Amino acid sequence: MKSKLKAQYPREYRIWKAMRARCNSPCYSNSYYQLNGIKIDKRWDSFKNFIEDMGECPEKYSIDRINGNGNYTKNNCRWADIHTQANNKVNHNIFINYNGKTQTLKTWAKELGINYNTLYGRITRNGLTFEQAIQRDPFNKLYYYNGQTYTTKELSEISNVPIINIIDRKHKGWDTEKIVSKKVKIKI
Repeated sequence: MKSKLKAQYPREYRIWKAMRARCNSPCYSNSYYQLNGIKIDKRWDSFKNFIEDMGECPEKYSIDRINGNGNYTKNNCRWADIHTQANNKVNHNIFINYNGKTQTLKTWAKELGINYNTLYGRITRNGLTFEQAIQRDPFNKLYYYNGQTYTTKELSEISNVPIINIIDRKHKGWDTEKIVSKKVKIKI
C-alpha cells in the first residue's frame, strides 16, 4: 500500500521524508527543528495518514507550520506558497502596526507598491519611521534652523551642504545647527 501511495504522490512523499529527516535524523541533530524540539505527530509516522490529513500538495506549494514554533500536526500544518511561508518565519520578520493593521514589512511593501529593499533601507539604514518611509519622498523631512522650518532640499540650498550629507548627519544624530555649520570635506 505504501509503495502505491508513494507512486501516486511522489512529491508529497519527498516532502514527508524531508520533514521526518529534519525532525528525527541524527544527521540533522544541529538543525533548527531538533534544537527547538519541533516534533511530528505520531499519526504522521504513516505516510498514508499524512496524505489523508494533508491531501495533495498544490503546485508551487510546500508544507508550512502555521505556528512556526509548533509541531508538525494536522491542525498546525498547511500547504503554502513561498510568499506565505516567508511571512510566517519565526524571528525573521519585521512586524509593523499602521492604521490599526499589523503586517510584515514585506506585506506592507507589496500592498503599498514600494520595493521591499527600499522600504527596509529607509527604516534601518536611514532611521526613518514607517510613516516617513512610505512617503514617496521620505527625505522631505523638516528641519528647524534660525527660527525657520526647512525641508532637506531647502536646508541644502541655504547651507551649501549636499542633501546626502544632511541625511547622513541627521542619521548620525546631529542637531540642525551642527549639520549646517560643519564644512563638507571634499575628496580630491
